[in-house]
Amino acid sequence: MRRAYTRVCMRYFTLAEAQHALPEVERHRILVEWNRTERDYPQDKCLHQLFEEQVERTPDVVSVVFEGQSLTYRELNTRANQLSHHLRSLGVGPDALVGVYMERSLEMIIALLGSLKAGGAYVPIDPNDPPERVAFMIADAGASVLLTQGRLVANLPSHSAHVLVVDENGDKISHEKKAKCCDGTTSENLVYMIYTSGSTGQPKGALNTHRGICNRLLWMQEQYRPAFAAFGELQAYFAKCRSAGLRGHSSHLAPPPKFVIACETYFTS
Repeated sequence: MRRAYTRVCMRYFTLAEAQHALPEVERHRILVEWNRTERDYPQDKCLHQLFEEQVERTPDVVSVVFEGQSLTYRELNTRANQLSHHLRSLGVGPDALVGVYMERSLEMIIALLGSLKAGGAYVPIDPNDPPERVAFMIADAGASVLLTQGRLVANLPSHSAHVLVVDENGDKISHEKKAKCCDGTTSENLVYMIYTSGSTGQPKGALNTHRGICNRLLWMQEQYRPAFAAFGELQAYFAKCRSAGLRGHSSHLAPPPKFVIACETYFTS
């Protein structure tokens, strides 16, 4: 143990000596410039609020595309608003968990965004997961509302959540108010709960706040400006899709097994 401690100390002093051996310009670059990582990101914004700001800038630009169908920013925002009002009537509010058991579709994006606009936090549940995993996540999350599609209802395990079949209740939801609802959400409220793989035991729900995900997405936009990115996990999708949505890009959902977010246009206004 003593010998290991000595080696660590010698390593430290070697690095310290090498640092002072560098020219002043190099030392400044390494110690100061490369460590200048602070950024003035908004601390009080929610994810859906940043999206709403983009709607104001580019309302008629296509926001999301799936198998020949598309929605502009205004259309997506309006439909998410209507769903959020309906969810509020079901008791969804800040930090309430909303299960989203849906296949990839425009309705899935509306469901995720609508959950946030109602003040809730979404819990993505992949219909392609093993039935045991789906049953565990639904039971463990204890979500009061579960959003799904008509073709998937028969696959749901026994649970106590209120089921809202989004595609079969389209007419009812379309009569809700189009204006955004006052959800009372702050940046410290939950934005989602995503379950781990469970490879070392039971899956565990990992929570994140609006402040946390907004910080990450704004950092990603600054660091990774390429117009194309591909991802293969449903859980990761919404964050990346919304990253495009915060900048006026168009997001493309491709059918399984992979889906792609293609940022076709970059808007600065």
